[in-house]
Amino acid sequence: MLEEHVHPAHRTGGPVFDQVDAVRAAVAADPSCTGTVGAIGYGMGGGFALVLAGQPGWSASSVNYGILPKNLDEVLGGACPIVGSFGGRDKGLRGAAGKLTEAAAAAGVTVDVHEYAQARHGFINRITTASPR
Repeated sequence: MLEEHVHPAHRTGGPVFDQVDAVRAAVAADPSCTGTVGAIGYGMGGGFALVLAGQPGWSASSVNYGILPKNLDEVLGGACPIVGSFGGRDKGLRGAAGKLTEAAAAAGVTVDVHEYAQARHGFINRITTASPR
């Protein structure tokens, strides 16, 4: 039960997804928008952006050290192109870059996934202290 609240990326629907989709639709409909809308997330938000990639209406997804959902193969069915960045020294996400790359290839999803060998979790943050993971 707690996992569902802490890791919404393990779900693929519900009120949060409805709200995000309403915002995506509003942005896409704005006259100043080309109609192309992407998702980006970091950490837990990266997992959320990955799940959104498989939802209708998204044009691209940027997954930065995101948690991979348990139903990854299902999530990637019909997904938009994905850019993924993972840290090789991120103990909590060991092998995630490879798993995402393999699952995306099997699903026919275009991806550009990189694992930065010396990077830890949260490596895109502008902080002076390294993450302990």
